[in-house]
Amino acid sequence: MLKKMKLKTKLIALFLMVGIVPFALISSISVIMASNALKKSAFDSLEAVRGIKKTQIESFFADRQKDIVELSKIQDVYTMFMVLRQYHTDTNGTATSAYDVKTPSYQKLYKEHAGHLNSYVQNYGYHDMFIICGRHGHVMYSAARESELGTNLVYGPYKNSGLAKLWQKVMQTKGFVIQDFAPYAPSNNQPAAFIGAPIKRDGKIFGVIALQLSLEAINKVMQQRDGMRETGETYLVGADKLMRSDSFLDPTNHTVLASFANPDKGKVDTEATREALSGKTDSRIITDYLGNPVLSAFSSFKLGDSVWAIIAEMDEAEAFADIQTLQYIMYAIAATLASIVFLIAFLVARSITKPILKAVDFSKQMAKGDFSQSVTVKQEDEIGEMVGALNSMSGNLAEMIRDINDNSLSLEASSTELSAIANQISSNSDSTVERSNSVASAAEEMNVNMNSVASAMEEATGNVDTVASAAEEMNASIAGIVKDMDAAKESTYGAVTRADEVSENVKTLGQDAEEIGTVTETIAAISEKTNLL
Repeated sequence: MLKKMKLKTKLIALFLMVGIVPFALISSISVIMASNALKKSAFDSLEAVRGIKKTQIESFFADRQKDIVELSKIQDVYTMFMVLRQYHTDTNGTATSAYDVKTPSYQKLYKEHAGHLNSYVQNYGYHDMFIICGRHGHVMYSAARESELGTNLVYGPYKNSGLAKLWQKVMQTKGFVIQDFAPYAPSNNQPAAFIGAPIKRDGKIFGVIALQLSLEAINKVMQQRDGMRETGETYLVGADKLMRSDSFLDPTNHTVLASFANPDKGKVDTEATREALSGKTDSRIITDYLGNPVLSAFSSFKLGDSVWAIIAEMDEAEAFADIQTLQYIMYAIAATLASIVFLIAFLVARSITKPILKAVDFSKQMAKGDFSQSVTVKQEDEIGEMVGALNSMSGNLAEMIRDINDNSLSLEASSTELSAIANQISSNSDSTVERSNSVASAAEEMNVNMNSVASAMEEATGNVDTVASAAEEMNASIAGIVKDMDAAKESTYGAVTRADEVSENVKTLGQDAEEIGTVTETIAAISEKTNLL
């Protein structure tokens, strides 16, 4: 695939890989690290809110405990109790009889002594205050003066109420008691929680003072939503998984009143509440009571005999909105960078491939034998040098071809001349052979003549013998010459055959011809001398 890919495509792909892959890798790592940091920050913030709310609500109940304990010790409360008990004695009240709060005497007593206590309830944000007889369980005083005033918590209609249970626990423990929320009939069956402490002097318990907690005070603490954005909230859940503070996100079904009125819709049975009520403290992503994925930080604290869960939650989408924003920003940067890198890659690749393509076309023209063109590239880099080298090569090749053509013409002329020389050498060789044959005939004739001369010239026998020996030697030389002439003839024919292929042998053949001519002249001279002899 890479072999078939165009150079321009390869360069663009290479630029994109070099430019984007490292950025993508670094960006991915950065996004992951930033996302983890933002997630941790979101959980840390939620845990911080949970911790703050837990501290605030624990401080709230610690302050309420302090209020009731101090209230049980002040003289006005003790005085009020003694006046109310004396009224019960004066009206001949018994343990089972009603505590009449409708008489003018009681109204007068209430008016004279209840002012400071009523102001205390209003100033400290309580729903109601009660003074209860320790011996009989009569409710002798109520700031709100609801239907429980004057009733007996042992025999009366509210003997199973939260207030009755509070009175019993205080008398048993002789100390501070908090009674968890439960529907309370005198308050229109709305959930009510109570705190109480014994009224005692010199170690003796005379009665119980109780305060009915206000939901508004608890909600005021829990619904402070600093840093919780739009979907964040903190709320309290009791051991029965019903609300102990009103929900900010679902004021219809998940308020304290609504959850107690309709537990099926108001119960908060989530992973967070189950874990928290089991004593665990943690933070994780869960599904909340509305069915939405949320970041939940949960914990619990003990409130008297009860355990409450405190939960801080925020929708996952909103909590991680910064992460999504970061991802969108990184995607936008990546897209922008990719566009820039692609544009740069395209321009650079074109600046590289355009002259190369010109050079390729130019090379193809040269391959076809056209050396008349040239490539013009306004670059001084290696590509410019390559194109310049191609132009120089084209010019050099054109010059070499012209030289080859000229040399071919010269070679053709030399070949023609060589052929003529070869023909002449062949003719001279034939003439030499004829002369050699004549010499041989003359030598034979001379041999006959010499035999004749030998018989006539007996007196010159010694000289004739000498001449005969010389003649024999000359005869042998002539035979060698004849043999050499035959070889020369064959060489000449071979030279003619190779003349078209080897032009360099022309000079050698010329020299051989001169030597043959010399030999021929020598033979001619010998022939003349032979004839003379």
